[in-house]
Amino acid sequence: MTSATETAKRVRVYATGSCEGFDKLRDSLGSHPEIELVGASTTVADGAAALAGGHLDAILHATRAASLPADELAAIREHTRAPVILLASGGSSGLLEQALDADVADVLLLPQLVENIVFAIRKATHTTRRHHGPAKQ
Repeated sequence: MTSATETAKRVRVYATGSCEGFDKLRDSLGSHPEIELVGASTTVADGAAALAGGHLDAILHATRAASLPADELAAIREHTRAPVILLASGGSSGLLEQALDADVADVLLLPQLVENIVFAIRKATHTTRRHHGPAKQ
């Protein structure tokens, strides 16, 4: 692959929320050649402008909760239809069960290898583009 091709295929990602290991993961994603980390905020409200106008391909939302953060996911959906990948630092079968019926592209329990996260992001954006055309936001 040429560097022009790599640049053209970079996935635009915005990160919200917080959990154990998320700061380090964001730093790693920010320097990853396939990811353009557009920005990050601890709360969805703080990232509202970027979520609404960022022409984003995917959202990473981190949570410490043992159950699905439905209110936070609803707040993200008020601003963008980009696929949401939920990252959780506490393993919980309840969260995983709830996520099956939620509007999330994937759920990953941290810690994970950066390459696993990049694959999940690319898979989510590829599936969205294939089924719905390019993301508008």
